[in-house]
Amino acid sequence: MEHYDIKPTWLTKWRVRDLSAFGLADPAKWGASMAGNDKSKAEWLPKGAKVWGVRAQTPRAAEALWSFIASAVFILWWIGAIRFTGIGDFALRGGDVSVTAAPIWSLLFGLILAWAVAGMAVDGVTLWRPEARRLQALLKIPVAAAGLWIGWRLFQAGHWATLTQGDQTARVMGASPIHMDFDAIHAIPEAQRGLAETALTLGTVLSWVLAIIMLCLAVDILKALWRIATARD
Repeated sequence: MEHYDIKPTWLTKWRVRDLSAFGLADPAKWGASMAGNDKSKAEWLPKGAKVWGVRAQTPRAAEALWSFIASAVFILWWIGAIRFTGIGDFALRGGDVSVTAAPIWSLLFGLILAWAVAGMAVDGVTLWRPEARRLQALLKIPVAAAGLWIGWRLFQAGHWATLTQGDQTARVMGASPIHMDFDAIHAIPEAQRGLAETALTLGTVLSWVLAIIMLCLAVDILKALWRIATARD
């Protein structure tokens, strides 16, 4: 945010009593909040704290608020409204490297945009009606299912990007046994930093990240189904 001179009101017009909201920056409290305990979550974003002028009344609403903000930033980046350095090009031994997205991203561009907007809509409903747990669960299931489908399409595509350095190119591939092997993770610190090795490292990391995201989405679906069955709203 500093690099792009982004100055939201919660950074420029804060009050002393708002400082407790910045407990989110404490890694220990962040970890405790992820345990799911409402008391621990309240430590990093107390009830009544505001972020970007929006008040989060409950830990559930606080989670939705941060998710809403993250989704908004992603959408702005996805449509090209903002740009982050180091994604489209980076320096490597031997010269600068440019990154070209594989055709699968153009094919799924609109679907990914719609998926992100739908996720923001679900977060908006959570902020608007934090007590309506069954409604939130009903809305989360199709969004999570769509995310799983998009992840599966990416795994099927395999080719995710192409690195170019001078007259050399290397494909960033994923979803193959060589990328999902634990030995590939262990070998990353010792990998040589040539173009081909960098592409292999990126493919391995992105494969595992995508697999973890899909696992989380599957868990979200199960949690939503449980909430539908047990919620009383």
